[in-house]
Amino acid sequence: MEKLWNKNFTILTFGTVVSMLGNAVSSFALAVLILELTNSSFAFALYLALNSLPRLFVPMIAGTFLDRFSRVKVIYSLDFISSFTFLFIFLGLNYGFLNYQIFLILAFLIGTIDSIYQVAYDSLYPSLISKGNFSKAYSISSMIYPIAALMTPVAAFVHQSIGLE
Repeated sequence: MEKLWNKNFTILTFGTVVSMLGNAVSSFALAVLILELTNSSFAFALYLALNSLPRLFVPMIAGTFLDRFSRVKVIYSLDFISSFTFLFIFLGLNYGFLNYQIFLILAFLIGTIDSIYQVAYDSLYPSLISKGNFSKAYSISSMIYPIAALMTPVAAFVHQSIGLE
């Protein structure tokens, strides 16, 4: 039996862990920021809805789109786009040029990026698993999202303890 943790499997798995952790915590942080800036549960819910909406319909479209491109390049590109999106948010918050409407657009963009990423990841993953390691690899993969989701309550605790300045 070949070893599971070859170079490509390791890079994709750890890259996905970092990406999902970052997205889970930052999405939570942005939602809380919206709630604190607007003091409106409706604004908070609308932000969350626009962030979640792409997950309903983008995967159906993304599958046919991804068949035309290298999934590895798509994953790298989406990580860079996501990084630049969060850099834009950071700069916008520091220089004060973000408003609620821009946050809503960014919520939809972030949800779309995450949706396409998930489809690309799910279709690339099987090709990186060495023979005889499918059950072990899929058990590792199935733990990534719950671990990332676990960071949201941790972020909530940190926010409650420290708050925003």
